[in-house]
Order: sequence, then C-alpha cells, then structure tokens
Amino acid sequence: RDPDGTLWLATAEGIGVRKPDEDWRILYLGDGLPGPEVYAAVRGADGARYFGVGEGTGSSGRFVGTGGLVRVDDAGRATPVLVDELGGFDVRALAAEPDGGLWLSLAQRNPRGRPSLRWVGLTHVDADGTARPLRPSEGSATLSATGLHRDAAGTLYVVHDIADEAGVSVRSPEGLWTTLTTADGLPSNRVRDVALDGWGGVLFATEAGVAYRDARGEWSVHRAGDGLDGPGFDNVGSVAVDGLGRAWFGSFGHVAHGWTPAAIAQWRLPRLQR
Repeated sequence: RDPDGTLWLATAEGIGVRKPDEDWRILYLGDGLPGPEVYAAVRGADGARYFGVGEGTGSSGRFVGTGGLVRVDDAGRATPVLVDELGGFDVRALAAEPDGGLWLSLAQRNPRGRPSLRWVGLTHVDADGTARPLRPSEGSATLSATGLHRDAAGTLYVVHDIADEAGVSVRSPEGLWTTLTTADGLPSNRVRDVALDGWGGVLFATEAGVAYRDARGEWSVHRAGDGLDGPGFDNVGSVAVDGLGRAWFGSFGHVAHGWTPAAIAQWRLPRLQR
C-alpha cells in the first residue's frame, strides 16, 4: 500500500493496481512483465515498487515468459531489472533495505514430470545494482526461501520451504547467521510465515501453533488448546500485525478435495496490548 492509498497486488495473472477512487488496472506481459506469475512485492527505498516475477505454464505444459525482477514507477511503467544477473530465475520473495539494497529469493521451475521447483538460493543486490549470490555455506539453513522479512534494526528473517523442515534462518545486521528451530522455542520446524510486531518481537506461524519471541528473547507458544490465549487452530498459514498491535492469523482446514483457506482469526497477544 502506497502512502496515498494506492494498492498493489502480486497475483498469478500479473500485477493488480488500484488508485484511490479508481478501478483496478492489471499489468501483464504486454505491460513489461517478463512472466505472468507475480510472487512478491516490496516498496524500495527510492519509493518505487519491486515485484518478483516467475514464468507460467500453459495447458500444454510449456513455459510462458521468464522469471525476474521488475521495477514499477509512479506512472505504472514496469521495467525488468538485473535481467542478465538473475538469469531468468523466478524471484519468489523480496526484502528492501533503507540504503536501496534488496534481498531476493531465487528459484527455477522444472519441466513437467520433474520436481516442480528447484530452489537456487538468496541473492543480495547492493544500492548500486551489483548482485551477489550467497553460497549455501554462508549461513542460510537451506537454499529455499519462501519469505524474507527485515526489521528496522537490519535483522533478516528467512522462511524456508516447509518440506525442508529447517526452521527460520536469521542474519544479523553484522552478517552473522543463526538458525531458529524447535530447540530454541519453535513448536515446529515447518514454519509458514513470520511477522514483526514493531517493538522488537517476532511471530512465527507454524504447523503446530504460533510462537512469539519478544524483544528480550523470551519465547511463548500458543496453540488451539490454550483457549483465549491461543489462535483457535494449530496449523497456521500466515500472520500479520496491524498498526494497533493486533496479530491476524490465517488457518487452513482439511476438506475432501484438498487444503483450502477455512478461517481467519483475530488474536491480540497479551504482550502486544497497548
């Protein structure tokens, strides 16, 4: 959401944008996107919006377009950036730095009949546009990164593919890496999402409940069986914190034809009450 109220959406069929009191507009392949599927959106330090784009597949299984990073200006013009450096990989997650730098998560779609996704790892883009891929040995627990979250102090939280059961990788502002797992306080290493509360605390949405680590480093775990102190369900798919300090959770309910969104719960953490 822009300061003027303009909304931007990353969707499977392009970028949706709606200015206040106007209709929706869709940016698609003909508007400068290298591929049709948009996975991530972030507002850069320069005020421009950056979107992580991936290639799509048609009914024949052939790929449509390529992946990459797109910059959209105030006029709604979409321009691919770092085309050669990113090599056409999907950009699956983004995080912006105040100095103009970006963190990117890269992946590659595989042809039909093979594993659907190959994770490539993280890439850091400096403010001058220099892209540097991070080697696995540099500290991230795995190559996968479905979510990137950077707090005001400069700490980066990396949410991994739940199939890796790797917990959450954390990079300090000094560049030191650690990994948070069940040994630290998480109820499960299958973490789906992370949210920052704005006061130094972090919320972790997992398949076995919600964990909260406050600014002092103290952990608490909340599950469905905790009554009013729990979110009402254990398998938590997403989490966000609004401007009033309320944590919002999305759950998943199991039905006959697969996993579908079943509930949204509003739950204010005791430590977040102001």
